[in-house]
Amino acid sequence: LIEHQSTINPNMPLRMLVYIAKEYEKFYFSKAIYSKQLVKIPTPELYVFYNGKEDLPLEENLKLSDAFLEKCATLSVEAVVKVINVNYKQGAEILERCKVLNEYSR
Repeated sequence: LIEHQSTINPNMPLRMLVYIAKEYEKFYFSKAIYSKQLVKIPTPELYVFYNGKEDLPLEENLKLSDAFLEKCATLSVEAVVKVINVNYKQGAEILERCKVLNEYSR
């Protein structure tokens, strides 16, 4: 899943968790999930392309667990969102590989 943001939003891991749950529900929620057979699902990758005016590193990870009220050694649920700063002046590597994103960034 990819989302574009022009403002920094620390809640993206929670939002992306909701998005991916809705996608899984849409495509895989059926009687099959109650069977003894494992339902295979795509491995999620969660990205945010950031092009706002605030300073942000070229890449950073936002974690759902950073929002948990209580910290624990073993997590039952985690979502990690990779935030990529696609501001043209920042020179993100992805802009060299993706012409459309490069043009958008300019």
